[in-house]
Amino acid sequence: MMKYKAMTNQVIRLKKEKPILVWAVTIVILALTAFAIASFFCFPFNNGQVHLGADTGFHINRIISLMEAQQNQVDYPYLFWNQNFNFGYPTPIFYCNLFLYWPASLLADGMLPVLVYKKYVFGLVWAATLMIGLCSYKVSRRSGYAAVLSMLLLILNTHSITDILRRGGLGELLALVFIPICLAGIYQTMYKDSRRWIWLAVGYCGLVLSHNISFILMCIVFAVFALINFKKLWHEKIRLLNILQAIAAALVCAWFFIAPMLEQMGAVDMVVSHTFNLGGGLAATAVDLSEIFNFTVDTTIYLNNSPGPFLIFMPLIGLAVRDKRKRNPFIFHCWIIGYVSMMMMTKLFPWQLFPFFSFMQFVQRLLPVCIPMLALAGGYYWYVFIRNFKQLEFRMLLKAISVIVILIPTYFMLKVNYDQISGYPDEMTVEEAKLSQYGDTQETAVYNVQQLSSADYLPYGADVDYKDYREWVKWAVSPSESMIDSSMKLLILDQEVDESEYGHFKFVVKSGPEGQWLTVPRTYYYGYQVDAIKDGEVIDTIIPYAAENTGLVQFDMLESESPITYDVVYRPTSVQTSSMALSTAAVQVALVIYGLERFLYYALKLWKGVHDSQPKSSPKAGSHRSAIRKD
Repeated sequence: MMKYKAMTNQVIRLKKEKPILVWAVTIVILALTAFAIASFFCFPFNNGQVHLGADTGFHINRIISLMEAQQNQVDYPYLFWNQNFNFGYPTPIFYCNLFLYWPASLLADGMLPVLVYKKYVFGLVWAATLMIGLCSYKVSRRSGYAAVLSMLLLILNTHSITDILRRGGLGELLALVFIPICLAGIYQTMYKDSRRWIWLAVGYCGLVLSHNISFILMCIVFAVFALINFKKLWHEKIRLLNILQAIAAALVCAWFFIAPMLEQMGAVDMVVSHTFNLGGGLAATAVDLSEIFNFTVDTTIYLNNSPGPFLIFMPLIGLAVRDKRKRNPFIFHCWIIGYVSMMMMTKLFPWQLFPFFSFMQFVQRLLPVCIPMLALAGGYYWYVFIRNFKQLEFRMLLKAISVIVILIPTYFMLKVNYDQISGYPDEMTVEEAKLSQYGDTQETAVYNVQQLSSADYLPYGADVDYKDYREWVKWAVSPSESMIDSSMKLLILDQEVDESEYGHFKFVVKSGPEGQWLTVPRTYYYGYQVDAIKDGEVIDTIIPYAAENTGLVQFDMLESESPITYDVVYRPTSVQTSSMALSTAAVQVALVIYGLERFLYYALKLWKGVHDSQPKSSPKAGSHRSAIRKD
């Protein structure tokens, strides 16, 4: 034990003398620990399958569609052209592509889609675990034990097991990578040196690009922290200025994603637009209080409603910690907010009074916000509680027990999933994933369930059976008449429809009388254009609109007595292109501004240190020199 004490003293000395070296070593140790935890969590993947969850196929097909777009020289697609039986779907406008390029590159190199998905999940679990570890290390004032315990609590819980391994909730998992960075940014700007505002900007920018719902909820959490620290922010205007700077940087850097999403929601009436302000919507998904203590993780339940026994009970050790609020006010506030958000999932909370929150879809959306805060509180309070014991051996024993208590029960929870997971085999090909031949839900659905999941971004009220519409090209005499199948009005021939080029739907119309229009089998979204081509040249570009009742692309034909080739394409809008340019420039400007701020800070600190180290003249010597000058 004497060696252990000596080693501990050596570490303390290094922290003071060489903080950068200690930080580097700490990051390496936490990264290795996070890798071990991620390997432990993902071992059910070794059964040769991945579970057929509600969103598993959705995310696998996002990766496939991004790969296809890149192979066709579309670097950043706003529309997945081939999705939903080739009707097209705007997933990238609402789910950012930025974090999918790595798995898409693995898929392009020949790795099978399920294996790519598993590797991607493992990478995200690793990153999320590492981020909460670094955040905990920071807010706990450099406690390695608190960091490790927070890492275990974040991932090894009943909700994460069912949400990630079975439901396929990659959006929430990606959010867990950035929520700890958001919390670290809140801690830095409201409780510590606010000049390091970059963490707040990076956290919230990454979060909005990861999962919209979690971003909105974390904005509410930010507002709660701001209200708690209102007096401090009001009196210390520099904090408020740095926070506003971080908010502006996050907003502008993510504008390439936010602006097109808002534009599309304003231009097209989609299903997602009707999920707001639903009276009693969330109240119907609220759970009984007993469900919070239901720790079942087998396939008898779709999604566990509880953060799990460790996150519920281990942070309660904070009740035994004195002066919690003074000792670490940030952790104390996380502790309170974490438990309050957990209780808000129950029927005890009057959700019917808050219809706006129906955008969450179900109350379990609170858990990705609740879990990181309880993980931070649990790790820190156990660290403080154990530190109060004087005997070193007993402290080490308690630390070991607290880790083992989490690992052993979690192993059996994961083993259940290893035995019961079924759905997509590792051998599934890209074509099989696209055709959606796995699962019973597709038999009754009118759209491709595995590519669209809940189809939130289809036109609202569209009466279309996409499986049957695929070979149809509709034509009618005028908007007032009902649509007539092209088999009855053979102005368009099957052999004259050309879809060989990605992003193009071409067909030849024999003639075009005045006042006629066409509806083509593409789901309308803002950005579609129709090129009219004659003799190999574009003679006009027509702006289409959404067909009534179907939401398909519809446009007015040109009057012509000779054949015209129409090419239906989707081109980036002016908002999409300008916002991308703005965000690209903003990232560079934000980094330069922050770099200059830090450079000036350290330069001023260095100059002050050198100036203070210079010897000062004594009063007598100064008086003597003054006397000499007078003489």
